[in-house]
Amino acid sequence: MRNDTSNTAKDELFKDPTSKLQPFSFNSEVAGVFDDMAARSIPGYREMHELCGDLIRTFVKGSAGRKRIFDIGCSTGATLLAILQKLEGEEGELIGVDNSLPMIERCREKLEKLGVEGISLLHSSFQDLELEGASAILLNYTLQFISPALRPALMRKCYLGLQPGGVVILSEKTCSDIPEVQEVVTERYELFKEMNGYRREEIRNKAAALHGVLIPFSVEQNIALLREAGFPQVELLMKNHHFTTIIAVKAR
Repeated sequence: MRNDTSNTAKDELFKDPTSKLQPFSFNSEVAGVFDDMAARSIPGYREMHELCGDLIRTFVKGSAGRKRIFDIGCSTGATLLAILQKLEGEEGELIGVDNSLPMIERCREKLEKLGVEGISLLHSSFQDLELEGASAILLNYTLQFISPALRPALMRKCYLGLQPGGVVILSEKTCSDIPEVQEVVTERYELFKEMNGYRREEIRNKAAALHGVLIPFSVEQNIALLREAGFPQVELLMKNHHFTTIIAVKAR
């Protein structure tokens, strides 16, 4: 089973100069082109899905008790599909959660088109979500859209909701505390997007729309956030440009 993006509409949302005047949101227009947008905008996007699938299989497969895997900010379901494939029939409960109704609807359409069963979808905010008994919690490019003031409590909620030995996998766009590094990596990232077909004007327009909406932490801040939530084991797994994946393991 693979994530089907063959019929995904091309992302051209930020060709219009007026697009930068409206704050970025996960509305129906974004949901309609999200697969293309993410694949062309996030270095190592598909590799991150494969990594998540392998990690979930390792930490969850064969573990005792009920297996509940939450993908918070599941968007159109790419990570869920990768995990389902890796579990290879292992019994468990896969739950995709998103506070954007258009994203949930787009995800449901995709799963139905692919004939996928075994994934539940929930339209909910992080704050209202019940996580008790979770085996694994994934947050891929989700926390960066949540107010920094709320992040410590939400990470603590994840820690408390996990079973012993459970994991949080956190993928985020990060920033550097070294101005020269931030400048160079930003330039390299913009070149990456140009190579994937975006024009300079589109890149600038989207950056303007995301300003104040996407608030990145540094790698060190994200690791500290997880440690302060209670996780004794935290490790940086992947970094491509400023896009990172971190795993945190709860003590058994």
